[in-house]
Amino acid sequence: MDNLKVHRVREGDFKPKILPEKRKVSIDLGEVIFGLFASGSSVRDVTKFADIK
Repeated sequence: MDNLKVHRVREGDFKPKILPEKRKVSIDLGEVIFGLFASGSSVRDVTKFADIK
């Protein structure tokens, strides 16, 4: 472990080869609510999930 060298990257251009890069996730709330109803969730459960008042 004493010979372990970690490269310092100051420009932020390091891209790991094993892990995928960060990806933004865009979730359409309407699709999620539809999916909850389709799976048998109650209106009360969907309201709690979506924080609808």
